[in-house]
Amino acid sequence: MLGRARFEQCPPSSCGEVQRRSSARCCACGYSSLMASTCVQVNLELGHRATYRKKPTPEGFTHDWSVFVRGPEGNNAAHFIDKVVFHLHESFPKPKRAVKEPPYEVSESGYAGFLLPIEVYFKNKEEPRKVQFQYDLFLYTDMPVNNIRPERLTFNNPSEEFRRRLIKGGGVAVFPEDSSKMVSPALTGPPAQPLHRQHPAKDKGKIPKSSSTSSSKDGKTVSKEAKGPKEGKTASKEPKFSTKEAKNCS
Repeated sequence: MLGRARFEQCPPSSCGEVQRRSSARCCACGYSSLMASTCVQVNLELGHRATYRKKPTPEGFTHDWSVFVRGPEGNNAAHFIDKVVFHLHESFPKPKRAVKEPPYEVSESGYAGFLLPIEVYFKNKEEPRKVQFQYDLFLYTDMPVNNIRPERLTFNNPSEEFRRRLIKGGGVAVFPEDSSKMVSPALTGPPAQPLHRQHPAKDKGKIPKSSSTSSSKDGKTVSKEAKGPKEGKTASKEPKFSTKEAKNCS
């Protein structure tokens, strides 16, 4: 006598598709039962563009610049990003700039570079809810700047809802042996679901010197200083991710 086929509902609450219990992947949303024991990695790009003005502004500003956070290769990071907060130098009006819709970008004029803390808030109901980067907004006097700094975030067993948001935003589910070495970032509190950030290869060189009105360091919100490239070099190269062995993220 033939046994009856067993069916069950797809776990993600937003799907609810009924499928065969023996099926490894939902035909409606692509959810796999194997995802429950994996991490999710997603890439972001931090960067800035700057041009030297032909004539300074009445305030003495010599450069126009824009700083941004985005997903690489057209990936829509808005699926998992709630907002991005740029902490400009205190000499700018309203130095705390919150951007809640893409493009996550701030444009200003100035005459010197500075260290810029950037906070990325996630559409996550659990910890971690944000991660902070320290970005070096450097300027050149003899050439334009087009700098991109890649960042890879690894989420350890995120909730089903947040996992789906990460996948839609270009994230990839990985097993512990496939994930890269993890370094804990600055978070708002003790995370229930820890997030780790992998740093790309560091560029050699010193941070360009900055003027007094827009080049101070915000020591209250950042713990380490990011090193910038040497003056005179082009700023269009993208650093590569390191490929060290991973720790278990289960």
